[in-house]
Amino acid sequence: MQNLRDTEGLMTFSRSELQLQLQLQLQLQLQLQLQLQLQLQLQLQLQFAPKAAGAATYRPLHNKLIIQEFSAHYDQ
Repeated sequence: MQNLRDTEGLMTFSRSELQLQLQLQLQLQLQLQLQLQLQLQLQLQLQFAPKAAGAATYRPLHNKLIIQEFSAHYDQ
């Protein structure tokens, strides 16, 4: 089995140990990425979801668009 030395020459790793280490790092990186994506998705859902009470005041952009459509329809 081929061994590789680090830059200081203090430790020696086999190729399979390095592959395992890299695989674990990649898994951790993917887990963190997924966790961040889920957090962002949840934040967005909470930010744009209508509240149980007062949904009309909670979504001003949505209401503004409805008002624009309404006035465009009746201005003609």
